[in-house]
Amino acid sequence: MKKRLIKRCKWKIAAPLLCGWTITTYAMDVQSVKTEYVSGEYRLTMTATLSAPADRIASVLRDYPRYRALDTRILDAHVIKRTQPNQLELFTRIRVCFSFLCRNVDRVEAVEERPLELLATVIPEQSDAERGSTHTVLISDGNQTRVQYTTSIVPKFWVPALFGRNIMLHSLRDATTSMFERVEKQAQ
Repeated sequence: MKKRLIKRCKWKIAAPLLCGWTITTYAMDVQSVKTEYVSGEYRLTMTATLSAPADRIASVLRDYPRYRALDTRILDAHVIKRTQPNQLELFTRIRVCFSFLCRNVDRVEAVEERPLELLATVIPEQSDAERGSTHTVLISDGNQTRVQYTTSIVPKFWVPALFGRNIMLHSLRDATTSMFERVEKQAQ
């Protein structure tokens, strides 16, 4: 049994080398991620290190029409208008599911682009959220980037308390970490 396992492991390591395949590794390292539900507000804070330069991470994060490639829940993302060179209004439509209950959620945010930083604030009258914000800070460290990410949202729609809140928090956590893994991959 052990010999077969060793042979399989050796083959998995040797096959890419023998066939000329390259193995790309994505080394996102999540130092901390925390979700919580407080007074109707869903919150997430994450600190992670991505193995790509900060300017390339920023470039991926500012390619708004390509957000669908970063998060499979995003059905649409586009800039409505630029109000100033470093400010814009961003529309996103996200598919949100709670077990068998699903709905499309529209969100319009005022986004401020700062060097290696994004600050997005929900515009409630144009969104399915009473309030919300996302703050992304990128700290350059050579070929790596430390990301400090915080987001909060208060939906206008009903979320079932019994199981919906936990599903929403898990979904928020999984979608965020998955999104930054894709950001890292695109930035490399």
